[in-house]
Amino acid sequence: MLSKFSVKKPMTVFVCVVITIVLGIVSFTKMTPDLMPNMDFPYAMIMTTYVGQTPETVETTVTKPLEQSMATIDGVKEITSSSAENYSMLMIEFEDGTDMDTATVDMRSSLDTISDAWPDGVGTPYLLKINPNMLPVTMTAVDCSDKDQSEISDFVSEELMNKLEGIDGVASVSAKGILEQTENVVISQEKIDKLNKRIDEALDLQFEDAENKLNDAKKELKDNIDAAKEGAGTIDASIQGINAQQEELANQLADAQKQANNGKTEIISAKMELLVQKSSLAETKELLETTYKTLLSLKDNYVQLTEQSNALNDKLNAIIPINDSYTKIKEEMDKLSPDSDEYNDFIKKIEEINEKLKPYGFTVGNLAENLKALQEAKKVVDEGLSEIEKSFKSMNISSSTVDEALNSMSEKIVLINKGIEQIDSAINGLDNKSLSVDDALAMISKQQSSADFQLSSALSTLTSKQTEVNSALTQLNSANDEIQKQMDSLSDTKEKAKDSADMNNTVTIDTVSGILTAQNFSMPAGYVSDEENNKYMIRVGDEINSEKEMKSLVLFDTGIDGIGVVKLEDVADVFTADNSSEIYAKINGQNGVVLSFSKQSDVATSTVCDNINDTFEQLEKEYDGLHFTNLYSQGDYIGIVINSVLQNLLMGAVLAIIILFLFLRDIKPTVIVACSIPISVIFAIVLMYFSGVTLNMISLSGLAIGVGMLVDNSVVVIENIYRLRGLGYSAVKAAVNGAGQVAGAITSSTLTTICVFLPIVFVEGITRQLFSDIALTIGYSLLASLIVALTLVPAMSRKILRKTKEQKSNKDSKVLNAYEKSLRFVLRHKVVTLIVVVSVLFASVAGALARGFSFMPSMSSTEISVTVQLEDNATFEETVEAAEKINNTMREYKEFDTVGVLVGSTSDLIAMGGISGASDSAGSVTAYGVLNESYAKQSESISEKLEDSFEDIDGEVTVSGGSASSMTSVLGSGTVDILLYGDDLDILKNTADDIAKTLEEVSGISDVDSGVGATSPEIKVSVNKQKAVEKGLTVAQVYQQVAAAISDETTSTTLTNDDGESMDVVIVKDAKKKVSSDSVGDIKLTYKNKDGEDKSVLLSEIASITKSETMDVISRQNQKRYLTITASVADDSTVTAASNNVKAALDDYDLPNGCSIEYSGSDATTMEAVKQLMMMILLGVILIYLIMVAQFQS
Repeated sequence: MLSKFSVKKPMTVFVCVVITIVLGIVSFTKMTPDLMPNMDFPYAMIMTTYVGQTPETVETTVTKPLEQSMATIDGVKEITSSSAENYSMLMIEFEDGTDMDTATVDMRSSLDTISDAWPDGVGTPYLLKINPNMLPVTMTAVDCSDKDQSEISDFVSEELMNKLEGIDGVASVSAKGILEQTENVVISQEKIDKLNKRIDEALDLQFEDAENKLNDAKKELKDNIDAAKEGAGTIDASIQGINAQQEELANQLADAQKQANNGKTEIISAKMELLVQKSSLAETKELLETTYKTLLSLKDNYVQLTEQSNALNDKLNAIIPINDSYTKIKEEMDKLSPDSDEYNDFIKKIEEINEKLKPYGFTVGNLAENLKALQEAKKVVDEGLSEIEKSFKSMNISSSTVDEALNSMSEKIVLINKGIEQIDSAINGLDNKSLSVDDALAMISKQQSSADFQLSSALSTLTSKQTEVNSALTQLNSANDEIQKQMDSLSDTKEKAKDSADMNNTVTIDTVSGILTAQNFSMPAGYVSDEENNKYMIRVGDEINSEKEMKSLVLFDTGIDGIGVVKLEDVADVFTADNSSEIYAKINGQNGVVLSFSKQSDVATSTVCDNINDTFEQLEKEYDGLHFTNLYSQGDYIGIVINSVLQNLLMGAVLAIIILFLFLRDIKPTVIVACSIPISVIFAIVLMYFSGVTLNMISLSGLAIGVGMLVDNSVVVIENIYRLRGLGYSAVKAAVNGAGQVAGAITSSTLTTICVFLPIVFVEGITRQLFSDIALTIGYSLLASLIVALTLVPAMSRKILRKTKEQKSNKDSKVLNAYEKSLRFVLRHKVVTLIVVVSVLFASVAGALARGFSFMPSMSSTEISVTVQLEDNATFEETVEAAEKINNTMREYKEFDTVGVLVGSTSDLIAMGGISGASDSAGSVTAYGVLNESYAKQSESISEKLEDSFEDIDGEVTVSGGSASSMTSVLGSGTVDILLYGDDLDILKNTADDIAKTLEEVSGISDVDSGVGATSPEIKVSVNKQKAVEKGLTVAQVYQQVAAAISDETTSTTLTNDDGESMDVVIVKDAKKKVSSDSVGDIKLTYKNKDGEDKSVLLSEIASITKSETMDVISRQNQKRYLTITASVADDSTVTAASNNVKAALDDYDLPNGCSIEYSGSDATTMEAVKQLMMMILLGVILIYLIMVAQFQS
């Protein structure tokens, strides 16, 4: 049918070919190349901080409740967690096909519920969906001639970062090796001691007058003791009255001081509650704003799709009746002779139909196709509307109530802003009240000293009265004793004043940090209007802008004559410092910075890499001496793969045409088949574009494979047409009959080939995401070749094969004669032939299995990376020494154009939404070498030489070259992993170490890591609750005081210097006051006794202190503790072979009770993929058999 139509209307076929070529060109230009197909990973990560806690505490308090809560969410397949010091991290794997947006909402709901039960100190959980786009697409070294580390750091931060972050397609840019400056405030014990000395001298002067008066009175009393015998009773009564007044006054002053302290505590508590409320309002505001933007976008899309749906519906209502009329006319015309009058009448009606179709740009020739396209477009638009309505429904709104919901959200955001302003106002009021309370406390202390002095004067007056009344000697002695008491009391008051004024108790990290934060403050307070209704914003406060201003910052007023106010420079050393001693980054021996670029999810990798490289070229021209060197770029790998596959595709097509010409020995049929190859490929590209298949290594490999098969249909058709022409058929008849005779055969042949790849729909996981593109591409190319063979080939044969050469007889062909003899031999010896074929099959399978499996192949590149992991306790200086060795060694190789070395691991540069565990650069070195293009194919051998050169480095060295490991690491780690499960950590550690020793002797294994990792020394403080209660202390209060005592530094605020640069202000404790591991027990804990007096007790008196070791990270999977024993595969072995050897070695291993093992790693991933591909082959064989049954009806 198709062949007859094509021969009858060749111009229609020609038009279709032109349309296909145009669509193919447009589709190809819009298809962006990428290395791998688009893959979605059903993973999510939850990061939660718990500062100051051990891994065991984090596991019990945070990780376990999180695991239990997440396990109830629909679709969860596996939960893996890591509990480390200060943080907990959960990795959640979902079943394939899970809607990650819905799962994320469920996880957030569970997190909101569980976080309410957590103790203070547990941070807000951070939820992140894992996306392959998190991996950097480019890592680049930046260096600049004649610039030191500080200058290039400033240049990158101030000049380059903004320009690089603005590159199209770039999501974020991370930098390693940037020099950062901080303003350090080191509390100086020496300065504090000098200030205390001045305060003591000032207080001595204040109390000196009272002391002199008491001494004079005592001397006068002694001189007149004989005359003091009279009036003893009166003087005694007066003395008792004065004592009573003194006691009453002391109690009143103590009560007043206590009430003032309680008031200050209440103010601080109220301020904290207001800050919590403000934080909650800010979070709610952020959520509402995000929801508002999402809903507004959905509304706009809904309006646009509704308009499109109405327009398409109107068009369909007009076209469908016309199509029905045309269909009926065509049916009547097929029954009539072309020469009849009725036939001509129908021709006129068709012309009338064409006139009706002109306004729509249609003709009867393409009416059916365009009508189908309209219906498909209507279906897509309706599906889009349905999806948006589902989104509305998930938000508990409808399309008619969207505006109301938007207005409601806007009003709520306005109310929240007002609430935040009111809270800020209340906080400022509380700060003012706090200052008033401090003034009251100072006044009370001053009144106490004044009252004591006045009472002492009164006693001196009574003593003089004793001389007048000439009282008894015993009464004079009593008065003398009373004067002594007053002198003692004055001395106590003096000591108390000195204690309260002691700067050691006042100047602490917390107080200095709090004052700096409060004084370095500038915030809008609101607006006021004048008579003309002009609004003025009122801003309160000024930020500190210089180091000089910070030094002169007033901390507090002592109220002591001669001392006055205390400034920051009086108690601390203020200076600027940088982190030059903590960073190391060298590019070709010069100081440099390494940049890591992550791309946006909706932009192709190659496009982003091209944009980055173009920007580099522009910046190098703009700034003299600036150099960018790509240490790693996915764009390079994409270029290598795409060019290689396209080259193979083109060479395959050319070879197919040459071989066809050699066999047909005629240029005409060869030209016909040669034309069918590009048309079929272009047709397949069009189908790829409209089905969402990208140009990647997998899909292009499918095209390359399909080139060899897509000529089969055309060859069969052209050969049969050519044969019929040789038998004397006309060109038209030969074209129609030649294609029609083999149409069923090539259709069934094409279907059987497609059925090999059809079972991909039953495969799950990453295997399906990887291989669906190759299945679709081959299917498209074969389907295109079938259509071309039944349309284009007959149409071209009608024209081109009008004149053909006389065909020679094949009877004397040596090849055919030899083939006939071999065929006769095979038919006479069927059993032997079958045995040989089956033997070859089994031998091929055995040979393939012996080669082993690998999930992803390696490929040569110009980039070599070196990672070094030193011992767990390695210092930064030792790490820099190792980095220098690597740098010097790699620069000796002439094969490298660029060598970049930095201290730190590659994970420091891979951004995970801003989330990562606490990491220290010490102990890790990463180096990159860019090979000269001429040495690219020698990357593997160069890597081996480098490994030999680094043997003297005391650490684990890994050299990666000749493979895109950094991009495909997510698809398989290239190691054999053993998961060891158990509950007891000690048993787990011992067993893991023992298994690691066993694996070191296994063939095919190079390095083994027990997975125990680093262990950290721990000091356990067990508080005796009974002893603590006797001192009025709780365990929480002990923790707070211990944490404050061992805290060495804290970041207080941010200072903007004269150059406009922002620097963190770090408050550092004096080295003399730092707590060492041996002096933990000497930490003084303060408490109040029953009389309200401040007392102190050593930590060792109420707690037992022991030293031990703990694991840095505790790993769990599906709520069970485990360790991962990792075995690296040797270069001369495969993952599969090494994995089999490991399993054989551990078959007889006797595991302790409560322990179990499970095999994981890239071998498990590979074998799972092989298993699913074997299922594909089995299903393919079954489908092929059923198609053959349908074809031959047997």
